[in-house]
Amino acid sequence: MTFSFSTNNHPPTLTASIFLWKQFMVSSGWTVSSSSDGSTYNPSGDVITSPSNGAGGLANKGTWFVLKQPNNTRSFCVQRNIYNYDYLWRIKYSVVGFTSGSPGSQRTPTAANNDQVLILGAGTDASPIFTAISLNNTTLQIGADGYSNAFYFITYKTTANITYIGNVFIFDPVLSNPTQDQDPYVIYFDTTINSLTQLNISNPINTCPTTYFRRGLSNQSFLKVPACTYTSYGQPNVIIPNILPVNAINGNIDTFPIYYAGSYGYNNLSIIHIGYKGISSIMKWNGTQGTNLNLLSINSSGDRIVFGDINLPWNGLTPSI
Repeated sequence: MTFSFSTNNHPPTLTASIFLWKQFMVSSGWTVSSSSDGSTYNPSGDVITSPSNGAGGLANKGTWFVLKQPNNTRSFCVQRNIYNYDYLWRIKYSVVGFTSGSPGSQRTPTAANNDQVLILGAGTDASPIFTAISLNNTTLQIGADGYSNAFYFITYKTTANITYIGNVFIFDPVLSNPTQDQDPYVIYFDTTINSLTQLNISNPINTCPTTYFRRGLSNQSFLKVPACTYTSYGQPNVIIPNILPVNAINGNIDTFPIYYAGSYGYNNLSIIHIGYKGISSIMKWNGTQGTNLNLLSINSSGDRIVFGDINLPWNGLTPSI
């Protein structure tokens, strides 16, 4: 992995957080293929140059941008609400890219062949419905891998004891997946107080990750995909994450791969896809209960950071609290 980071940011608003994320992703090789500042629509580039109001600002009604993966068509389309509230947003994902529809100053493009799924919000591009994002936003941590295009975006409220994460947006390329998988990625977007905990990541009734099953094949479905926990033979209780003691030899917290398997959303057994997706390339379970923002040293000093029940790549710096 070739991770780069933008850490210990303190944006004043959610709009500023999303602007910082957009700028960082561009510096990591992603491109803004089209955008609008709420008044001026650019069909082939980035018109958004600041997190503020006015020309080129992201803090206007209905602003939007399409962020495209390097050397690929996969894209995220992010729109700020048309009511000018900082906390209401709508996010779409497409494998083929947002190159169709009737985009304009406050209307996002549609993916080619309508190949798009909603990550946040509802409605249509003509009549979008926006959804609230958590206001626990005083600290923002971002990481992105220039090789696999994985990224994470995490916000939380800066207090002496970080009890809850605010917002989580993770794009996770999976490992050890079938070579025929046409979209080997898992997307985890969570704004609840249980984000990055087993309660959500492993529970399809809650806000667990999502993915394409059988992308490009018959019965293609975009569904929730739980992260599997570990149990001991004959025992019903989860052992990993969090229940193991520290390593008996070196006293460290051990980390474990996260396997994505299973799905939720279909009752018709002829099309249900309850199966294996792959292994997370950036998230790992904590074997022992950790504390938010604890640093782990796996291959180098402080190269992993604890958030909830998992840990992610980190740059060794002391995180803001």
